[in-house]
Amino acid sequence: MKQFERPPLEDCKVLAGRLHDKSVEEIIALLGPPARKWPASSNTRYYGERTETVHFRRTAEFLGVTPTIQSLLVFERTDGKLELNFRGKELEAHDRVG
Repeated sequence: MKQFERPPLEDCKVLAGRLHDKSVEEIIALLGPPARKWPASSNTRYYGERTETVHFRRTAEFLGVTPTIQSLLVFERTDGKLELNFRGKELEAHDRVG
């Protein structure tokens, strides 16, 4: 499984601020077309004994967003809210954990 560096928190905050309250279409207009798109999916999250399943309409990945944010995953939930995942550069095999 691929692993990525964590980009600097401040860079993530700045980009998240620019994208706050934007739709996927507005993000595409700002960053250009996504490198990859995925259809509807779901993700089960575990919080101790409690679980939550989150359903997504679609997911889009943008590459080379900033010098430190190499990949931005935008998950559009079925309730219309967005979840953002920021990734730095991919780690080499000898740098990976686990």
